[in-house]
Amino acid sequence: MELKLFDLAAAGHDGTLSDENNTLFVKPTLTKEINFYTNIQTLSQINNNNLLNKETNDEGESIIPLINWIPTFLGCMEEGIIAKDANQKNILEKEAEKLGLNNNTNNNKSIKLPKDKSYTKPLVVLENLLSGYSKPNVLDIKLGSILHDKDASEEKIQRLNTVSNSTTSGPFGLRVCGMKLRKFEHIDYSKLNSSFYTTNYDPIRKCDYISVNKLLGRSQTTLKQVTDTLLFFFENHSAGDQWTAMLLTNFLERINLLIETLENTPIKLISSSVLFIMETDENRITNNSFEDVIIDNDNDVLTYLEECEENGGTVDIDGENYDKESLSQQLSLSKLKLIDFGHAQIVLSNKNTKFEPDHNTLKGLFSLKRSITNIITQLYQE
Repeated sequence: MELKLFDLAAAGHDGTLSDENNTLFVKPTLTKEINFYTNIQTLSQINNNNLLNKETNDEGESIIPLINWIPTFLGCMEEGIIAKDANQKNILEKEAEKLGLNNNTNNNKSIKLPKDKSYTKPLVVLENLLSGYSKPNVLDIKLGSILHDKDASEEKIQRLNTVSNSTTSGPFGLRVCGMKLRKFEHIDYSKLNSSFYTTNYDPIRKCDYISVNKLLGRSQTTLKQVTDTLLFFFENHSAGDQWTAMLLTNFLERINLLIETLENTPIKLISSSVLFIMETDENRITNNSFEDVIIDNDNDVLTYLEECEENGGTVDIDGENYDKESLSQQLSLSKLKLIDFGHAQIVLSNKNTKFEPDHNTLKGLFSLKRSITNIITQLYQE
């Protein structure tokens, strides 16, 4: 299996990779992040332990488990060798097949990394959240006012505190880290400071892309500036007002549901982000009649699409036959995911410990909720 540099990382993470089919996302990380993914997946598979402090909200509706908000964890690699095999419980059978692993052996499989890159950290292998999208926009927003963990050096603590106190991270718990925007002729990109972005042609998607760097977020100090950036992101397409309205409504609902999840999940996230992804391909949007899902199931759908190709055009799912077209329409047109868990931890409590949610991360989500609500009021007030 050959890996290539990943081209649509919104926040410009160095060294991120993907496979030739763009179904995998591989990035250098800390062992702590790999352990976080491993533990979340393992706990979710053992006795259906979803980590939730309670199963339903005050209206009796089910709370969505954390695992539905994070990328699917597929394994990890070190020095070009897959370090986890299909017999380990945290690697699901179909996911192992994507990595080329044989379920009946413990043999590792060699991975070819780009020749001009050197990787000293372990590489975590995740689903590519953009797989299935034709021409996506991507926005990365870092959450929390506290951006360092307890093990950080004094120099790093001072540096990150300065970033927090001088940007929207401090007062509002969120900061724009980067964007990838499909370039349109009718959009006025002069609203963005020219030092904040570059324009590049994407040969895979056959269109120009605007890459907005972290300096935009570093320059912002008010929530209105973040709100204006969100509006710019949501309106960066040519599918019309109906699509903008659908995106705003769906993302507001996702933010509310994610808040419920984190209010009831024993984790602490430091310097994690929420990733906004939205389709801008007019054909995909109109072919799906502007219909989208709130919580995506893209990784499973893509697996079924692969089976569909192998089985002559159809696949049986729970006794029903699906063809490629009907399966493709079940892929999401937009999604919201939590990412970056290099400083995250599960905080399992006991009978003598009171459950305490992650207020640092929730602060940013409540600010996001406020921003999107303000946009909806601004655009659609009577």
